Amino acid sequence: LAGSIFSKNWSPDGKYMVCVHFRRRSFDLILREEQTGIEKRLAKELMYAIGPYWSSDAQSVYFYGMDEKMYQNKGYKGGIYKVDINSNNLEQKLLISDYEYTPSDDDALPISGHVVSDDQQYIYMLFQNDWIVKHDLNTGKDTILYRHPKFVRGVLQLSPDGNKLLFAIQNKGEKLSRLMTISTQG
Repeated sequence: LAGSIFSKNWSPDGKYMVCVHFRRRSFDLILREEQTGIEKRLAKELMYAIGPYWSSDAQSVYFYGMDEKMYQNKGYKGGIYKVDINSNNLEQKLLISDYEYTPSDDDALPISGHVVSDDQQYIYMLFQNDWIVKHDLNTGKDTILYRHPKFVRGVLQLSPDGNKLLFAIQNKGEKLSRLMTISTQG
């Protein structure tokens, strides 16, 4: 893979690697089959994809993305998408502009990290810089699990048993950040 590569991630079964590749003013989601080296672009209708996160069955990738057709619409902030690696079928799971919590109007990405439960029922997100939100994909219900004035962007990980979230905060006036854990139940 030549060029600028971000957010690389192995599939749980080790057969694939997915990454974000910056090309021609877009951030493309690229799937690479490890054994053959064959690469293909996923979610071609999106111009922006970051933070790929594999489903536990290694058949789908969740990510934050922006639709090229909607990008210029006022208030559009992108959303969480799921793409099937075999069919390239793209499914929008959460649209930020329709979200219960309103993102700010600055240029910062509203979601700076996300993980998905193994049963694919919940998405846990670092929303803005100050909330960890649990989004129920079946009901659409959102629960704020934790608030802090400054999370470290991009630091969010689900424990192997799915019961805890690992994240980092930075307290006002401190130069160092702190790793913390919280129950996925809140």
